Amino acid sequence: MFIPGETICHRFQIPFMSTDVTEIIVSYYQNDYVILEKTVDASELEVEGGATYFTVQLTERESLMFQNHTSFRVQLNVLLTNGRRCTSEEIKGSNGIQHIRKEVIRNV
Repeated sequence: MFIPGETICHRFQIPFMSTDVTEIIVSYYQNDYVILEKTVDASELEVEGGATYFTVQLTERESLMFQNHTSFRVQLNVLLTNGRRCTSEEIKGSNGIQHIRKEVIRNV
């Protein structure tokens, strides 16, 4: 269970080849405000069975930024080597979710 003060790990899948990605910005929202942004470098991407994944680790200090028993949203901004940026739909979460898997599906 997602309890502020715990170390939390979220895993995402994106529909891009790892060689096409420069970096990913993961934004966590709560109560319509950005609570936390994490940056994932292309070197941190994992390829499994032809799919591209990455993991975001929240430290105890970072998870304390969130209010307990309040839902949160996550949005991914993928920066590509060709200079384009692709933004995901907002991913709804709650304090009961530890692992979120969502594909980036919309270009901006």
